[in-house]
Amino acid sequence: MRFLRDERLEINSDNSNLVLECESCGRPIRSGRFCEECKNNITYQMKKEFGISQKRHDYIKTTGKEKMHVIRRREGR
Repeated sequence: MRFLRDERLEINSDNSNLVLECESCGRPIRSGRFCEECKNNITYQMKKEFGISQKRHDYIKTTGKEKMHVIRRREGR
């Protein structure tokens, strides 16, 4: 049962006697703890609560002076 909840295994048959339910809404699911709709809702609420932006690069400030440095090997070794 733990492997099903950890999403390591999935219930493959529709006729199985084993049924997992979403911990939030109670819908039948194949693996994990939450259905896709509840997962998306939880993700949205967490991002909204903690102010996490969809764009990860919003917090990076650049000066425009950043350059890539390359080390060249000496020839003739």
